[in-house]
Amino acid sequence: MKFALVEDLYNKNKVWIIKKYKSGNIYYNQQIEGKTIYCFTRTTKKFLKSMFKTNEKALAVVNNF
Repeated sequence: MKFALVEDLYNKNKVWIIKKYKSGNIYYNQQIEGKTIYCFTRTTKKFLKSMFKTNEKALAVVNNF
């Protein structure tokens, strides 16, 4: 499993948690001020790229998955 933490571009208290399992499934979640807010949501690499299109650091992390 690969695991990445990406700081939000606009809110420095928010961190995106991205996990990719060996099976290829990708999940993401939000962590605000150290507290995980929601359950992990299954997603695609294409959706993550569209979500982080203005955040270059996050795009680099997504492309490495």
